[in-house]
Amino acid sequence: QKYRGPIDIDDVLVSATTISTNVAKLAHDYRSLIKPILIRQAECGALTVCPDLWTDNYQNINYLGLTIYFVDSDYKLYSFDLCCSRFNEFDKTGASVLQALRKQLDLFGLLPYMDNHNITFTIDRGSNILKALKVTTTPSKNKLKQVEYIDDTSSDDSSSEDDVPTPSPSKYIEANTTMSNLSTKAKETGLNKVIHERGGVALQQECIVRWLSMSNMLESIDTSKEHIRACLSSKNNYSFKLNNISQDALKDLIVLLSEFKNVSTLVQTGSRPTLHMAYISIDFFRKRLNQLLKSMFTFDDRHLAAAILHHIYRRLTFATSYSKNFAHLYIREQLNDILGLNQQQAINDEPV
Repeated sequence: QKYRGPIDIDDVLVSATTISTNVAKLAHDYRSLIKPILIRQAECGALTVCPDLWTDNYQNINYLGLTIYFVDSDYKLYSFDLCCSRFNEFDKTGASVLQALRKQLDLFGLLPYMDNHNITFTIDRGSNILKALKVTTTPSKNKLKQVEYIDDTSSDDSSSEDDVPTPSPSKYIEANTTMSNLSTKAKETGLNKVIHERGGVALQQECIVRWLSMSNMLESIDTSKEHIRACLSSKNNYSFKLNNISQDALKDLIVLLSEFKNVSTLVQTGSRPTLHMAYISIDFFRKRLNQLLKSMFTFDDRHLAAAILHHIYRRLTFATSYSKNFAHLYIREQLNDILGLNQQQAINDEPV
């Protein structure tokens, strides 16, 4: 179709007011669609909110962003940006951040669930947001979590053959602390450079916010242990001695963490977050360990009686009501035998 005559540009291009009105309408429609979904997740206690304050340095404007995470019944993770609004408060104190946060959650009907502590907040330990959320959290229902991803921690338990004595768990903790100190001193004293020049692998450091860092540190020490020994023996200015490290504990920790490393490597595929998968694994291991412990240990009356005599376990919170009553009855019978009350009762019951 051909147009003839003058054309008014306002008839072809809409004005900024029309665009902003249409954007506001679309935002309202999408809020109406997502609002019942978020409320349903908040009622189940499965909703996680990640607030963040950031500044546009070009326009010098502050923004408050909220990211939502939740996992459905099929263990599928959903995440999306809930909002990114201008931070119009007077300052960035905890009270001001809390007020801005409540305004945004109120748009989606989530404010009552925040007040009832049904929403989990995950933050990066920013001081402003941390102060704001601490105002609303209580010690008994603290749902505020600071992000410190610790995925490769070592276990206190280790499996061994029947003819090999099992080392104390404290030995593994001590060995891990010693190796961590070795890695730190290697960086501070320049030992990594000397090890690298000798053909070894530089010692990696453990970091609590990096996955698999402990496993990588232990493997680097095990790979370069001969080079470390040569460097430490050739120079007297290194106060650290390699014989302080238990080689058996080092091998056991590497074998233990290798399985977690393999699983973590398989899980971390793609760019989507996979931390929620760890909860499924933890639940599986918890149930399996309970089954193994029940099959390995059989409690009798003497075990429960000994627990009652312990000042920490005397309430028998881990036992059923039937076991508690049975343990109390057993203790009374034993006391009667010790004091001779049963024999005295038997004499009194004899016919004259």
